[in-house]
Amino acid sequence: MAAEKRVAYDAEFKVKAIDYAKEHGNRPAARAFHINECMVRRWRQQEDELRLTRKTKKSFRGRKVRWPDVSTVTIRVKAKAIANQLHIEEFKAGASWCFRFMKRQQLSIRTWTTVCQQLPTDYKEKVATYLLTKTSTLSMHRKCGLYSVRLVVMNLLHTYCIESILYRSINLVLGHTPNLCIFSITFKFV
Repeated sequence: MAAEKRVAYDAEFKVKAIDYAKEHGNRPAARAFHINECMVRRWRQQEDELRLTRKTKKSFRGRKVRWPDVSTVTIRVKAKAIANQLHIEEFKAGASWCFRFMKRQQLSIRTWTTVCQQLPTDYKEKVATYLLTKTSTLSMHRKCGLYSVRLVVMNLLHTYCIESILYRSINLVLGHTPNLCIFSITFKFV
């Protein structure tokens, strides 16, 4: 017996099933809409959110974000709100408190850094010399079908990102990496 294929239902379909289930019950709604009863129960728990979403959205699919983007300002505002709920009036949630909190919880600010490769001083001379030797080689080999040689030099940018502190220190050593050169050789068959 073949397994049933999974179907994604949009919010409008789910709301219709919820309305039918309120009038007739979960099991009759499941039979009427050809779905499982547990789906109807789950959708009834999500009713408020389903009514607020777009009708065509296949809502509430996928996992929640595991590491959401949080700024220091967000941490401070949330801490101040919690302090107000607990009636702690002298708490200020300043920047220094925030950084100490982040240190205690082993959090760090996520930073993107770009390290660019510095081109050598005689870069243009080397490329010109290379192209001259290749064009002379090309002119000698025209008879055998070699038609053109192209050189594309790309300077790559490296980005590193450290999201949370897992070790006491992370050593990042960057050497001079060579540029990526792409050679395009074209043969013309006559």
